[in-house]
Amino acid sequence: MKKCGWCTRVLFLLMGIFPALSWSAGMDTTTYRQILDHPYLPLKKPALIMVSGLVNHPGKEELFYLILGIGFLLALIKGAFPKYFKSLFSLFFQSSLRQKQTREQISQENLGAWMVQLLFVLSMGLFITLLVQWKQWSSLPFWLLFAWSAGFLAVLYLGKFLLLQFIGWVTQHQAAAEKYLFGVSLVNRIMGIAILPFVLLMAFHTDPIFLEQTFLVAMGMLVLLFGYRFLVSFSAIRSELDLNPGHYLLGLVALEWLPMALIYKGLMIYLAMTKTGTKTKAAASVTSLKKILVSQPRPESEKSPYFELERKYKVELVFHPFIVLEGIPAKEFRKQKIDIAQYTGIIFTSRNAIDHFFRMSEEMKVSIGQDTKYFCITEAVALYLQKFILYRKRKVFYGADGTNKSLFDVINKHKEAEKFLYVCSENQQDSEIVNWLKNHRCDFQLGFMYRSISNNIKPVLDQSEFDVICFFTPSGVKSLLDNCPAFKQNGTVMTAFGSNTSKAVADAGFRLDIQVPSPQKPSMVAALDQHLSALKLNRK
Repeated sequence: MKKCGWCTRVLFLLMGIFPALSWSAGMDTTTYRQILDHPYLPLKKPALIMVSGLVNHPGKEELFYLILGIGFLLALIKGAFPKYFKSLFSLFFQSSLRQKQTREQISQENLGAWMVQLLFVLSMGLFITLLVQWKQWSSLPFWLLFAWSAGFLAVLYLGKFLLLQFIGWVTQHQAAAEKYLFGVSLVNRIMGIAILPFVLLMAFHTDPIFLEQTFLVAMGMLVLLFGYRFLVSFSAIRSELDLNPGHYLLGLVALEWLPMALIYKGLMIYLAMTKTGTKTKAAASVTSLKKILVSQPRPESEKSPYFELERKYKVELVFHPFIVLEGIPAKEFRKQKIDIAQYTGIIFTSRNAIDHFFRMSEEMKVSIGQDTKYFCITEAVALYLQKFILYRKRKVFYGADGTNKSLFDVINKHKEAEKFLYVCSENQQDSEIVNWLKNHRCDFQLGFMYRSISNNIKPVLDQSEFDVICFFTPSGVKSLLDNCPAFKQNGTVMTAFGSNTSKAVADAGFRLDIQVPSPQKPSMVAALDQHLSALKLNRK
């Protein structure tokens, strides 16, 4: 037994020595050695160090936390004063305010009443702020504009409260004044709560059509509440004063609506003076020197409509590309495992995509079939195909108005029979198009044939100030932030081509003044023409 034990020990010792000797001799075949020498795990090579600048993606975090705080205030009121909150809505929907019990219960909660009034000031102030920014009535910073709006509402209703209390004391109709003030404050409190969903939609949605619809619905609701306030206040003081509806309406106009109209007129004049350095400056610049920065290369043909704008309005157009497109080599494209010849429908959203598609086809020696169909975002992009193919309408399709929706309408008619290849940039795809293709179960593939790189535009921006900057891609907006992180828009008019570019401008915290395309502005040239024409008319 002892001899056997010694043999076992010697055997294990030899098993430990021989691998070590074979490793030192370069003959190790262990798993660790195989992983160490694996070509795709270069553990022996020095580490790669990549130094990149700080990327700043400005968003709407401050607005989000402001809305979150207002929502928290509403939750606090409902949690701390549940009886008051319930009585508030119960009294609002009652047929008459002469039910004294509910009204007395509400009047006893002074702290809850003041907190709901604060909610009204904050929510309505934010609604006014978003409305002013959306309509581009002022270029004031967001927080300053919000402070002005909320402060204006607070001073307005505090002044109205003191004035009505003074009128009631002078005329010895304090009971009527208190009932009127109670009706006004009741509707205002409900208004401050009801406006919050519309504030949320206006804060984070960028589609102009949706914003227009949201604004119209919100204004309709406010008009109904103001009308209801008229009926509530009249029914409350009718028992105290011998008034008919006509006299009451005249008094209401003289006491409330006329001062509000004067304040509104003065505010519009002030906002017009502060908007982008006043219209006078904008109109005068049309006749003197107005510089427009177009984030594209200068057109080769002197017959370009851009140059016609220069002659027509005597403005200066500066062309400087914000991004540089770098074609992906065929060797790198092969890693995507895409057989171009298998796809029967090619989707193009720009002329650059067309250039790189046919470049890639030529490099890979791929022959494009005569029956291949091409789906383009605009007619201008579709006509550019004439440079490479025999243009035939039965195989070239484009949207009616240059929007993604019109392109979807065209693709939808062929989605069952075609296999689509969406030619796009490696770092810039239209997410709306991609999501639509996925949601409608289209047979498609993304073909990355080029990539965009931020160009050096700092010398151009430092050289002079521009009144208008035209963006054509989200990468152009990114290039502006990469070159000038502290860029301030101030009075600069920003135009954007396409929904994704418009979203990128808004996400960057800039004010979007002109969105292209649209039925009235099918191209960037048409949009600039309308803008300059409007400034010229304002000057006259």
